[in-house]
Amino acid sequence: MPSLHNGYAGAIREGSCGYSEAFFESLQNATNVAGGIVAGVCDQMRRGMDLYEDDIAIPIHLFHLPTTWQNATAFKLYKLELMEISRFLQKLGGIAPDSLTLKHALLNEESMRQQLKLIFENSPYHEYRKRLKAWNEERVEPIIKNELPEIGRSIAIIGGPLPDEELHLIEMMKPYGLSVAVDGSETGFRAFSTPLDRRLLSVDPFEALCVSQWEGIHGIFQRPNVPFYQWFKNIQTRTLNLKGVLFIRWDWCDLWNGEIQRFTRWCDLPVTTIDISGIDATARNKTRLEAFCGSII
Repeated sequence: MPSLHNGYAGAIREGSCGYSEAFFESLQNATNVAGGIVAGVCDQMRRGMDLYEDDIAIPIHLFHLPTTWQNATAFKLYKLELMEISRFLQKLGGIAPDSLTLKHALLNEESMRQQLKLIFENSPYHEYRKRLKAWNEERVEPIIKNELPEIGRSIAIIGGPLPDEELHLIEMMKPYGLSVAVDGSETGFRAFSTPLDRRLLSVDPFEALCVSQWEGIHGIFQRPNVPFYQWFKNIQTRTLNLKGVLFIRWDWCDLWNGEIQRFTRWCDLPVTTIDISGIDATARNKTRLEAFCGSII
């Protein structure tokens, strides 16, 4: 997750967005990094690749995710893209694992995701985010501590990435007795893979990896983006006392800005938007949060 403080200075290039600018400028400033992988799920990230590719010293690979998902061809293309990532990593010095090594690595990753979900369910949100960051950036094993979860009325977070610099917005809701019960942002567990098929894993670990990742995609970039709405409805059904939705919207993000009205009409819960652009919008967001919290308590 790029830092807004260490990323771009606020000037957004044509065709880009705040997150894309912060992401690519973080690659420019990265140290001890062998390479970068860019998920091309939107025009802004693909445009950022065009704008910054020649200015970044480290190798960068553009990961093309199919937007369609209802046919075998799309899944085949996805598998080919994962193979391209493997070749890219090998060029950087990585070693292609044998089947047994890949199987153990996948089981370990799945175990860590389960640990992170337990931490989310049994810890304050800021603690979960700290453990998630430590695992993503440094592979620090997420250990469950004896902590009290936040108890009270629950909200869901939906939308684009929620950077660390904006976590103070979540803290603003605590005096109202509100806590985060669902993290469906791009940095949340909506992006986690589905559980591995154990039978398939024993026969073909790479195929099991592809299926787990493919079925775990619930993005609004998909066409149609039915999996995203199915995922939220399933989560909403399983989450007790869910009272509202916090919608994270980055300025100049075509996908999420285009989805907000449809999601608000579709969702049967109160929805408020939080704007993120890289500049300080605390005052504006605080006013929205206060109104939102007051309407659902």
